[in-house]
Amino acid sequence: MVDSSRLNIRTSDIRACRFFFKYIQNNIPQSRHLVFDDNNPDTPLSCRIINDALEIYLPDSQTRQTFIRGMELALSTTILADKNFVWLESDTRATFWMWGRLCLDEKCNQSINKELSNNVYTFWYRDFKLPDTPSSHHERFTYIVAFIDYLCMNTANTPAIRCWLTANLNLWRKHAINLNRLKWLNPDDSDNCIWAYRSLKKYQQDYHTEESNPLNPVTLPSPVNSEEAFHTFYALLDLWEIGNDTQTKAIAKLNKAFYQKTFRQKQAARKGREELSDEHVKHLAFLVNYYRSDKISVIEMLIDDRVRGINAKIEAKQIRQRYP
Repeated sequence: MVDSSRLNIRTSDIRACRFFFKYIQNNIPQSRHLVFDDNNPDTPLSCRIINDALEIYLPDSQTRQTFIRGMELALSTTILADKNFVWLESDTRATFWMWGRLCLDEKCNQSINKELSNNVYTFWYRDFKLPDTPSSHHERFTYIVAFIDYLCMNTANTPAIRCWLTANLNLWRKHAINLNRLKWLNPDDSDNCIWAYRSLKKYQQDYHTEESNPLNPVTLPSPVNSEEAFHTFYALLDLWEIGNDTQTKAIAKLNKAFYQKTFRQKQAARKGREELSDEHVKHLAFLVNYYRSDKISVIEMLIDDRVRGINAKIEAKQIRQRYP
């Protein structure tokens, strides 16, 4: 990792870059004004910034080499190994659950304080100012790893953090056995994913309690696409802090609503589509509101527009045939 001939840092690990810069700022006070993007995937650029700082503040070769060796040793004893995060990286649902707890759950943060014997309550995720609107599994996983790295660097108690993370793994294992999974919901069905997400969100709002609780209803960022809607739906279930009976009733209502919706769609298909689908009913209502008219007038207007368009095409074709 260290090029002894040039006394430079060379690494492709974003976690190492993050640690090195933090270490430099902690141990070289003059460098604390420097700005560094802790999550920049461009590690060659990060290395250049780190090496520039080392050259400026440690011009003596021997001093710099000693500093780098100490920095590498500190890295190996401070940052948790990648193997500690495999269970999160390979499980989208576990990652969303973990990220949601870190970002929203005060009890989760309190468990960190307890493990660290920290008597002053600290909401660590907020203190580290990590993003609260990730839009993919990769981003959520990245922020969790960054969070753990910051914890280790700021508390200097890596063994306690490792124990805390292992306890969360064991909690997830226990939790995963009883996870709700809907047979009819899959990430490839975009319409149902979005419908399920919106329906569950509404159910949670209906069960909203008076007290301010970010886990009832669960206040997750809105999904940016149908695949994220699928993952967010299950995160809403996994993080929902409410009695099992209430959650079971909500899932039963959701299943019933889905099968009723499917039944109506099949009926409409058998009738030769004599009725509008739910989606087109909503679109028609939007047009009625937009044009400030009634349903029949809007339908007649759309028919007239389409007929005029077809007639115009027919006339144009006849003119071309008449005058080739």
